[in-house]
Order: sequence, then structure tokens, then C-alpha cells
Amino acid sequence: MIKSLSRFALKYGLIPFAYYLVREYLSLIRIRAVNEEMTLQYLKSGQKMIVAIWHQRIIPVVGYAKKFSVYAPSAMISQSRDGDIIAGVARGHLPI
Repeated sequence: MIKSLSRFALKYGLIPFAYYLVREYLSLIRIRAVNEEMTLQYLKSGQKMIVAIWHQRIIPVVGYAKKFSVYAPSAMISQSRDGDIIAGVARGHLPI
């Protein structure tokens, strides 16, 4: 079901719709970050950081990552049908 839905979205150019759907979803949820201050201090000191996230957890993180835009975050997304959808949505939030 999910695969056929992703094929449909890619075939008919529904990625922009998905972007706005995700934005709407993000406006309705709250994210509570654990140890966020420690992470920000680490980045402010000039250190680098790599964060790994499963595809299933990416949607809330995309909106949250915008908070770190001063550190020029980027994303590495797999070359797959799922990756194409995620990349299309993430482009609106991250400099990919």
C-alpha cells in the first residue's frame, strides 16, 4: 500500500502537496528536545555533529532542524523512491 502510494505521489507530482501537508502536520505537534542546550553549546564551540535518523522519524525532525539553520545543516537521503519523496519535502526546509 505504501509503495503504491509513493509511486502515485511521484508519478503525479504530488510532492509539493506533501510539503504543505507536512507543514500543516508540524504546526499541530510539539517536539520536546532532550539535552538540546548541550547540543547547541557543542555546535556554538565550532564542533561538528552527525545525526542519523530513520526514514519513519524524519518528518518531525525536518521542521525541528530549521532551528539549527545558522549552522548550515544538510541531509544525506538515500537514492530510493522513499528518498525521493523525503528529499522533495525536505527541500522546503533544509539546504539540500
